[in-house]
Amino acid sequence: MIETGDILFSWSADLDAYIWSGEQGLLNQHLFKVLPKDGIGPLYVFFSLKHQMDSFRSRSMGTTMRHIKRSALDEVFVNIPDRHVLDYFEKLASPLISLLVNLSQKNRILQRTRDLLLTKLLSGEISVEQLDTEAASQVS
Repeated sequence: MIETGDILFSWSADLDAYIWSGEQGLLNQHLFKVLPKDGIGPLYVFFSLKHQMDSFRSRSMGTTMRHIKRSALDEVFVNIPDRHVLDYFEKLASPLISLLVNLSQKNRILQRTRDLLLTKLLSGEISVEQLDTEAASQVS
């Protein structure tokens, strides 16, 4: 199971790290859910993964769809700062990631609304003939 805010690592195709901004869901076989250990905050882990993506990609294999073997994951290392620096980083990064997740969710809602309205406009279910063009021009 994945929840909003979980860190995901795609080990095939695009080989990247993501912060899940969707609703609760299930993983497929091409994603790992990253669980930080030993008091290391999730945002430090996420940005460390992002920083090491070139190293992961250089160890990937395949011609049509690149992937990385689990054994190659052990070949990439991350520096871990002291507890004070980790805590300070989490404090600074947390509001930014919350904003990113929130905006991603709002963007998905806007896309669904657009798609729904466009379908209704194209089918004639909603008419634009009666729109007040004077009010619309004041908005632009």
